[in-house]
Amino acid sequence: IDARGKVVLPGLVNTHHHLFQSLTRTLSAAQNTGLFGWLSTHYPIWARLNGEAIYVTANLALTELILSGCTTASDHLYLFPNGALLDDEIRAARELGIRFHPCRGSMSLGQSRGGFTTKTHLACEQGRKTLALVITAGQRGDSPQFITVLERIKVYRIGGGRPRTRPTLLLADKAYTSRG
Repeated sequence: IDARGKVVLPGLVNTHHHLFQSLTRTLSAAQNTGLFGWLSTHYPIWARLNGEAIYVTANLALTELILSGCTTASDHLYLFPNGALLDDEIRAARELGIRFHPCRGSMSLGQSRGGFTTKTHLACEQGRKTLALVITAGQRGDSPQFITVLERIKVYRIGGGRPRTRPTLLLADKAYTSRG
């Protein structure tokens, strides 16, 4: 590349984004409400998202970043409603050709415990490595989510092959009640 007489600038790096929020950024009911008011307005809408909506909003937000000079982005996806996956964002990033570092964000305490409106339902192996994770919006029951968590477990085999879906051993913690 002959860059004589040109100015060369490095690509910008965005280290913290929530790409899916691009879908609802102009919602007037959430303007000037403070963080919790803003989130409370958006959560019912975001709870209806699915994998295709996550893909479309990632494509939109990453395109806007590219057009502004960003060449690397990191996203903190913390909602996974209706089967949405990090893979939905990764697909958009690959198609656009941007360097992308997806990561999981989380707000894991429900309102009954002084947190906000999501709950984390998690299965770990004895070494505390995550086997499966489900994040739900609002105060959905803990016990029914355990089935969904178990269905998402995949224990990969050394040397390949179809992953096992049943762990050899399972330890569980009981769900807490929101009634004191």
